[in-house]
Amino acid sequence: MRSDLVGLIKVTFPTGQRDANGNQLEVESTVKEIFCEYESVTQSEYFAASQQGLKAEYKLKVHEFDYDDEQIAVFRGKRYSIYRTYLGKTEIIELYLGVKAGV
Repeated sequence: MRSDLVGLIKVTFPTGQRDANGNQLEVESTVKEIFCEYESVTQSEYFAASQQGLKAEYKLKVHEFDYDDEQIAVFRGKRYSIYRTYLGKTEIIELYLGVKAGV
């Protein structure tokens, strides 16, 4: 049952838009809220993510048609990176959420 809500944010880098130091600007889309089902990550997922410098927090299951390669998720009032996705044989895609370790 998908009874929780997650906000998804897409980050884009418009061509030609730079800050005063010449760095390309990031532009975040508005938050798109969708229903999800959440689970804790497995122990093996947690350790695999930690080897990449991430602290894995949640695995969210959402409908494939609701996800459009967003990179940021807001779940339960906290902002996370979507560091991995997995699309199985159904129309459900798994989003793996985490934060940089030590932050």
